[in-house]
Amino acid sequence: MFGSKQEAQADRFMVVHRFNEWLSKWDFAPEPNEINISQFMAAYELNNKLKWICESVIEEYTAEYYEVI
Repeated sequence: MFGSKQEAQADRFMVVHRFNEWLSKWDFAPEPNEINISQFMAAYELNNKLKWICESVIEEYTAEYYEVI
């Protein structure tokens, strides 16, 4: 069970890192409605098992985006 938790944490860290890398390729901070989860997942060949983590990371980005505005 402990291994599962570590794997989940590692997966989340990897998704956050890749998401930040993906965002850095934009000329400006994209609006949340411009972010396409399928394009992000395809760009890094992430499987559907990680989709819930990707959704969580994008939700956090959306919250931070609207806090700044």
